[in-house]
Amino acid sequence: MRWALGVFGLGFWLSYNIWWNRNDFDAASGFPLHICGLSGAIAPLTLLTLDRWLRATLYFWAFALASQAFIQPALAAGPATPLFWWFWAQHTIILGYAIFDVTVLSFRPGWQDLRRAFIVSAIYLCVVMPLDIHFGADYGFLGDLPADKIPPFVAALGLWPARAFILVALAAVAFVVVALPWQLTDRHWRQRSAA
Repeated sequence: MRWALGVFGLGFWLSYNIWWNRNDFDAASGFPLHICGLSGAIAPLTLLTLDRWLRATLYFWAFALASQAFIQPALAAGPATPLFWWFWAQHTIILGYAIFDVTVLSFRPGWQDLRRAFIVSAIYLCVVMPLDIHFGADYGFLGDLPADKIPPFVAALGLWPARAFILVALAAVAFVVVALPWQLTDRHWRQRSAA
């Protein structure tokens, strides 16, 4: 099942990115460099390899960041377009694979995994921010676009570049929040075992 999901997820991610760039490649939007764009590749690779760095990244990016797509979707098209369905399928794969990793494959994120997710996210920022500035892009919602071109929640964070710093800080807090249940549960079971 793990291999089948992994192969399907990679196939979906490749086909989506080929379809997205089918007419003409635009550096400001054509690279799969949004968190969810990268997570679409990380999710199946996680299931195929069970690499701890990928598992940590998938867990934190899926539950702290990609889950926001279900709360406030950044959609530019309705259900009559393929883009609408690609969007929902991609985000469902990301969150579904993260849930599969936790429930079926018993991944339990620890503080070291939080550190791994912070390191990968810092590398992501170092790559994406210069590209956003150079291409006038908005990868990771960190670019300098007008308020009407970004999701309302992101726009509510203020003007760029302060908005980017606030978004990064909120992501870091969200990472800690999704790590806490596992740490509290682990502490509870250790105390219970010691009693």
